[in-house]
Amino acid sequence: FSLVLAGIIFALLNLFLTVTPPVMIIISLVFLLAGVIITVVQDNALIASETGEDDRGFKFSEKFKKDSKSAQNKGKKAIRCAPKWIVPLIPFVLALILLITQSINDMLYYIVSLLSFLAVLYLMLLVISRHNLLASSKLPQFNRTGGDDRA
Repeated sequence: FSLVLAGIIFALLNLFLTVTPPVMIIISLVFLLAGVIITVVQDNALIASETGEDDRGFKFSEKFKKDSKSAQNKGKKAIRCAPKWIVPLIPFVLALILLITQSINDMLYYIVSLLSFLAVLYLMLLVISRHNLLASSKLPQFNRTGGDDRA
């Protein structure tokens, strides 16, 4: 029984875990696509947080008071960066060219795969830096008047 099970496990591992250069490119493209999707979704959420679009308390208070003082705090613009898909576009196009032409040079496959993984790393670092900017922004003071601030 152990010999049969070992044969089945060997066959499965041999079929699914053989990483050839084209498989490496496809794996890197999957990670690149996931990285772009994560970055775009997180960037939209961060822009909504920075501009106050997702602030329900502010929207609720705007319904009842229409003075310009409360609108001054949330009328700020979000920090807009260049579109996040420009950087990973280069490794993506290179990977597609390699897959279409079916080059015999394995080193090209590994270089493009490395570029794809570096582009994913770059995208994730951008998301982390945007989160850090949002977390380190100044806290709202809610237009306090009077009282001792040092108490």
